[in-house]
Amino acid sequence: MSLPGRRMLLVHAHPDDETLTTGGTIARYAAEPGTAVTLVTCTLGEQGEVIPPSLAQLGPEAADQLGGYR
Repeated sequence: MSLPGRRMLLVHAHPDDETLTTGGTIARYAAEPGTAVTLVTCTLGEQGEVIPPSLAQLGPEAADQLGGYR
């Protein structure tokens, strides 16, 4: 069911949070005619990556075939 003039505001803390958490929801509603989707990301992600200590020593040579750890 699509309501005319539907608006959606999504607020995420970090870049890529929308992809990991609400990407499917964003795609579903953005595809509906008459729906405006606005995405707000509160930081630039400039503080670095969160890498568990057990993976910190891994370099590009240890990456799997589907993508790197970093």
